[in-house]
Amino acid sequence: MEPKNVIDERPVGTVSPAKTRIPFLSGRPERETIISVDEITDLTIVLNITKSVDEFLKLI
Repeated sequence: MEPKNVIDERPVGTVSPAKTRIPFLSGRPERETIISVDEITDLTIVLNITKSVDEFLKLI
């Protein structure tokens, strides 16, 4: 099998910080629910594998 010369011609660029505007003091985005089912599952797993409250708080 002979090596193939591959040339990547996709444009490469970075996003200018001036173009990305984060609204100042806009707060947390609106959520449909307070906490999702996936987040509850993740917290339950971490709660069951930690031995102390301090360890739990470090992991979350």
